[in-house]
Order: sequence, then structure tokens, then C-alpha cells
Amino acid sequence: MPITRDDVLAVLADPLLSRMNFSIGEIFVNAREYGKVAEYIRDGDIGVIPGKDPVAYYDGRLNTIETQQGNGPLGLADRAQILHECTHAIADINALAVPRLNDEVAGYLAQLTYMHLANPGPFPASAKGAGPLGRLVVAMGEVIQKYSLHQPTGLGVSISDLDIWKLATDVHRMPLYARIKLSDMGNPKSRGVPVKNNQMRALRAALTQGRRQTHTYTPSPRIAIF
Repeated sequence: MPITRDDVLAVLADPLLSRMNFSIGEIFVNAREYGKVAEYIRDGDIGVIPGKDPVAYYDGRLNTIETQQGNGPLGLADRAQILHECTHAIADINALAVPRLNDEVAGYLAQLTYMHLANPGPFPASAKGAGPLGRLVVAMGEVIQKYSLHQPTGLGVSISDLDIWKLATDVHRMPLYARIKLSDMGNPKSRGVPVKNNQMRALRAALTQGRRQTHTYTPSPRIAIF
């Protein structure tokens, strides 16, 4: 069977998420925010579409998560990839005005922190001889270690603007992201996630968005970390 809505909800219910709590600018990566994504999925405000490509994809214009090609039970790399896309949904649900590359930084940090929590081990020691993706993975690992994102002492930390900028630059070096400027805020026609099926959540979302700048989201190119 293809990867389905229930598989995505299972990832969002993983107890490991309670051990993740950090922020990249205005984007908060924690179990509470992933719980909001799960609410939107359960109520049908974010759709889940079984996909046929090697990697998953969040579309902020259509408010859908297209899962990657594959079958259950999901391995760690598949679960982490889905979590990356759900991290984009966090920014979209909260109508955050964030640069697209910073949104990718949040997605990759969440993806790799989750993978390390699930399977602890040594981080890559050097990016020497590695391609853009390998260098990005090393840079992300260095930030995870610097802020102890994989340890209880790192709960609640905020990544500095300088480190966010450095990681965004590393993302930009990858060919799939090379055309995205560091200042690119995305398509202004894409604004948050409409709430259709839950009046209390619709009110909460309206109050939240009324206090924030509007997030403008353009879907990013797909890439997988295996």
C-alpha cells in the first residue's frame, strides 16, 4: 500500500517529538506545533495525497502533503522526510512571514534532529570532498551539536540569526535551491491554511494570524536525505 494519511498522523504522534523543542526565527519546532498539523490533517484542512515520487512534498497553495513513493511500515528516513514536510506546514498554519530558505533550514534541522534522536550515533566529522548535500548535512549536524538539539539541555533553545543565515546559505548552494534568493519570501497569493471544519480552531487561527505578519509560502524543490 502507498504511504497514506494514517502514516503521516503516526509520524506526528511519535513520542520522540516530545524531545524536540527549538526555534528558527518565528518557526517553533515542537510537539505542540506538530499536534496542530495533525489537527488540520484530521479535520481535512490539510490533505494527504499518496505520491509516486521518491520524496515527499508540502504544497502551501493547495494545503496538501504529497507523500513519497513507498510502502509501510515506514523506515526512519521515510518518517523523517514526512516530518520535514510537516515542518513546512507549521509555518503555513501559523501564517508566518519567513524567508523560504529559512523554512527549509527548519525542515532540515527537524528532519536530522529526529533521525539522530531515533538512531543516536556519531555525527559526520568533515565535509571534505562532499557535495552540496553532504556539506549541508555536516553543517546541520554541527548546529544540532552546538545547541544540543538532541539532548534535554537543548529544549527550548533558539537558533541564532547568524547560524540560520549560514545554514540558509548552505541550502542555497544546493542546485535545487540555487534560484531562491536569501530574501525570497515566496508567493503572496499563498496565505496560511483556511479552516473549514472546526469553528473553535478557526477562531484561534484568526486571532493568531491577526497578531502576525502573513506568511507567504511557495512550494520548494524536493530533495531527500537518506
